[in-house]
Amino acid sequence: MSTVTQVRAPRTGGARTTPGNGRRRAARREAAFGYAMASLSLIAVFVFTAGPIVASFVLALFKWDVISSPEFVGRISPLSRDTRRSCRRRAARSVSRWRSRP
Repeated sequence: MSTVTQVRAPRTGGARTTPGNGRRRAARREAAFGYAMASLSLIAVFVFTAGPIVASFVLALFKWDVISSPEFVGRISPLSRDTRRSCRRRAARSVSRWRSRP
């Protein structure tokens, strides 16, 4: 006498196994890898371009000679009012001379 035993397929944790499921999973992994690579390049762009720009704006608000501690001075115009007037006059004179050329 021979007996027949039933062999069951191993359980997959409740996930349905269809032929397209593996392809979708691979596509999802590939997309995640692509997003990771793109985010790394964006971080590098930010660190090496936007970072120094922001740092220069912040450092412009301080008086600092590297030896002593930085002193916050806020926004100070590098030109006084008299200097700006004389600069405007010289610029206007230069423009008028340039326009009067033949």
